[in-house]
Amino acid sequence: MRREAGASFLVFLILATIAQALQLSSASFAATAAVSQASRDSTNQKSKEEKSNEEKSKEEKPAPSVQVKGKVVDRDGKGVADSEVTFAPVAEPKHETKLLTDSKGSFTFEGPPGKYTIRVKAGGKSKSFPAEVGNDKLEPSTLRVE
Repeated sequence: MRREAGASFLVFLILATIAQALQLSSASFAATAAVSQASRDSTNQKSKEEKSNEEKSKEEKPAPSVQVKGKVVDRDGKGVADSEVTFAPVAEPKHETKLLTDSKGSFTFEGPPGKYTIRVKAGGKSKSFPAEVGNDKLEPSTLRVE
C-alpha cells in the first residue's frame, strides 16, 4: 500500500506541476496577447495621428504668393499720391487687401494669384477694375482714375 501511495503522490506531483505549467503558459499567452493588442492599438492611433497631421499640414500651407506693382494715374497720366487701392479676390470678396499709393501713385500688392476686383479711391473719385494677378504680373498695372 505504501508503494501505491508513493506512486499516487508522485502522479499527483507530476499532474500538479503540469497544471501549474499550463497556468503559467496560459497567463503568459494572455499577457502576450494583451501586449500585442496594445501595440496594434498604438500603431493604429499613430497612423490616425499621422493622417490627421498630414491633413492639417495641407490645410495650413499658405497659398502661393506673388508680388505685383502698379500705379494709379489721373487723366493726364500723372501719378496720384495717397490713393486707396483695394484688392478683392473674385472668389472671396470679403478677403480684401487695402493699400495706399506712395507719392508717385505707385503701389505694391502681395497675395495669391487669381482674379480680383480692384477698387481705387483717388481725389474724391472712385473706380473699379477687373484684374488678373499672376506670375509677378498685374494686368492692368496702370489704373486710370478720371
